[in-house]
Amino acid sequence: MWRLKDIALIESKEALKAIPEGKVLINTINAHSYNVAQKDDAFAEALQRAGFGVFIMANNHCCDKDRRGIERTLYVLDSLGLQHLGVYRDTLERDSLYPVIIDHDGLRVAILNATYGTNGLPVPRGMYVNMLDTAAICADIARAKAQQADVIIMMPHWGEEYHR
Repeated sequence: MWRLKDIALIESKEALKAIPEGKVLINTINAHSYNVAQKDDAFAEALQRAGFGVFIMANNHCCDKDRRGIERTLYVLDSLGLQHLGVYRDTLERDSLYPVIIDHDGLRVAILNATYGTNGLPVPRGMYVNMLDTAAICADIARAKAQQADVIIMMPHWGEEYHR
């Protein structure tokens, strides 16, 4: 059984203050290992029971297990009714699910997510990973505004690893 202390990679404590109660963001593909699908389904179920409801997925490890890893992770999250963003089966899925908007007592919070890269691994043919691209992010912000978001939170995956 997974314990909450095993799920420690919350992206930003400051961002969590703006998220309604019961809707916490965690980087699932990179959580404690590379891929939630490499764990068993109980890992995702434990995250759900712990109150995690929105999962950001675009990061440099999202393509590590190629198409099968992405499909399995999305299947598990979808089967549990959990929202996710940043990695999609195709552009149609991205268009229908992105940005994620959480509505809480009339406050509409849009969540955006993108990564700097995939460690040189190609995004599997037909699939879509949100990349850090100024024009795309500007379009995503405009889309969130068009959907009447009151708050827009961008969760980028970037930075230099192994340096302090």
